[in-house]
Amino acid sequence: MAKVFNEAGIPAVALHGNSSNEERSTVKSRLISGEISMIFVVDLYNEGVDIPAVNTILFLRPTESLTVFLQQLGRGLRLAKGKECLTVLDFIGQAHKEYNFQDKFRALMGKTKHSIQHYVENGFSSLPRGTFIQLRETSQGLYITKLEANQEQS
Repeated sequence: MAKVFNEAGIPAVALHGNSSNEERSTVKSRLISGEISMIFVVDLYNEGVDIPAVNTILFLRPTESLTVFLQQLGRGLRLAKGKECLTVLDFIGQAHKEYNFQDKFRALMGKTKHSIQHYVENGFSSLPRGTFIQLRETSQGLYITKLEANQEQS
């Protein structure tokens, strides 16, 4: 992905679990300074990393762990001067039919009186203060189709 982004003129770097601490630190500084726009990580930045300036997260591979999902999401939820919002682009749900996005939404929302399908269809009104989920019409339709298919299997 870093190669594809670089070829498209978007400066990016890839890091992985075997990247040295020095390399990780250098890349983090380059992101904060604006020298690069994206860091693609594998098995990194789930916890213990604080880069408040992160304003976009791309989910490109599935995780079954709600804890890991929330940790990854949390990388972008820090407040920072000049940061208006966090944009999350999740490319996993469509690519993996067994992906359980209901658990991800429920983890964000906590206990509510309505089903996830209700919120997908009518908007996510029960989120923590300052949080907003906006689904594109296409995504909304795909989620509803997936929810209905899961209900038929139950």
